[in-house]
Amino acid sequence: MGDQESEIREAIITTAVTDWLQDSNPFSDIVFKDGLLRDVTGELGDDVSENDVEYVWKLMTEEGYFRHRGKARRITTKEIDEAEEFGVETPMDSTVQEEILRELKESERKNVTKPEVTRSDLLESLEYDPETIDYNLFYCKSKGWADVQSFIERSPWRRAEITKFGRKRV
Repeated sequence: MGDQESEIREAIITTAVTDWLQDSNPFSDIVFKDGLLRDVTGELGDDVSENDVEYVWKLMTEEGYFRHRGKARRITTKEIDEAEEFGVETPMDSTVQEEILRELKESERKNVTKPEVTRSDLLESLEYDPETIDYNLFYCKSKGWADVQSFIERSPWRRAEITKFGRKRV
């Protein structure tokens, strides 16, 4: 019975996530909205378990929902906090790190003049605080790595400390 109930809950969440993605503008830089976690799990009523939240993050990471047509998506600070309240780690898995490093290698091969982000900088940023590194950092693959700093400066952070390599919640 437990397995069947789990499957039903996962089906409800999958449908909610799919519907939400269809309603979102796929060409928007910032696709994740405040309260996404609540919107998706809202289909389950007030009884939202840690497993439900973990399944939402699983869909968002393993199914590649953090990226769409080459643009990175940002998780809001509010969503990170909501997930952490349930004890769920925000996603920055090895797959994402490998993709970042691969993109950096490609930019190095293209001989970008004086890139603002070097390989050691990137590794430092991952060590700095991998749970809060902003996904918009990696949007620069379509802009060239030299544009990273200006892209960060244009980003509409709310109550966040801007650094060269990422963001830290305050």
